[in-house]
Amino acid sequence: MRASEGLFEVSVGHIRVDTNLTNVEIDQAFTELSAAGLAEYDIDNEVALDRTALKTNPLRNPRDKETGERIVDEGTGKPKVDKRIPNAIKLFAQIPESLLKHKFVVLADFFSPDLADAIRKDSTYAYPPSPSEAPRKPLPSPMEGPSREEQSRYEENRGRKEIGGSFLGS
Repeated sequence: MRASEGLFEVSVGHIRVDTNLTNVEIDQAFTELSAAGLAEYDIDNEVALDRTALKTNPLRNPRDKETGERIVDEGTGKPKVDKRIPNAIKLFAQIPESLLKHKFVVLADFFSPDLADAIRKDSTYAYPPSPSEAPRKPLPSPMEGPSREEQSRYEENRGRKEIGGSFLGS
């Protein structure tokens, strides 16, 4: 199931059936995609993250090209909303909890801030503060993610067990 721009719930079985690849080939493909900073896969929760989707297809509320101010609907007096954002939030909530949801929100802060703000507003999950609420950090590189300490703390809390040092435990 697609959760929003670039975040998907997909099982290894579906990937195998759709692509005719073996588990080893799927593991190699995700390893290469991850190394290139293009995509990541959480085997435990069956969640995939396309790290380029929000950059190439951002979700943004309409703004005046000259002033940068949000455009207001004259009939209701409320700011107009990108019609894709409410649906993306509903689908986002259906994705299993995963470190990739956190990474998705971090990417949204840079490429689709309106989406990131809407996720924070409508979600019970504790996402990092938006850049306007926290000290500004430089744009993350495609390979950047949580620190090793954060990653190990997350995995410890989830009780995750590494299988053979790869995504699928080849």
